[in-house]
Amino acid sequence: MYKLVALACILLGALVLSVSAQNDDEHRQFCANITDCGECVGASNPDLSQGGRCYFCKKTDKGKENVCLPYGFNLPIASSSECPGLNFNIDNCTITALVYIILICVFVVLFFAGCCIICCCCCCWCHRRRQRQRELEDENYMQERDHIRQKSSERRAERKAKNDEIRKKYGLNDDTTGTYKRLQ
Repeated sequence: MYKLVALACILLGALVLSVSAQNDDEHRQFCANITDCGECVGASNPDLSQGGRCYFCKKTDKGKENVCLPYGFNLPIASSSECPGLNFNIDNCTITALVYIILICVFVVLFFAGCCIICCCCCCWCHRRRQRQRELEDENYMQERDHIRQKSSERRAERKAKNDEIRKKYGLNDDTTGTYKRLQ
């Protein structure tokens, strides 16, 4: 079954390529008849199902004339033999493809720079937030330790008071020498 699908895809691709080659010749002939830049960039071949369009190439070499060349769905990438340099116009006659390429590069760089700035700001914000959280945890820990020390000293004072009371009751008060006296 997969072989049949693959064979059908290959046959369909061959059919599309043959029709495309025929359409490419018709499209090239359609664009070649146009000599003005304004007509060339505004021209669209209604006979083609792809809606083929044209771009205008300004020749920079002496002795060569300007040419209108075809392109389909994708943007034209002129070969150096057809159009030297990037001196061709796509959608209007005032801005060349070189300007479009520079603008696209600038916007891509600005986009990535903006993304990097946003990432750095987010990382700094998260770092500060984590640091504040750690400081709060440390402060809570220190308060808890102080509270535990205070309770411990209160219990120690209660025990000492209770021990002193018991010593007083049995007459063991103020024994600074550390020796026991005989009860009388």
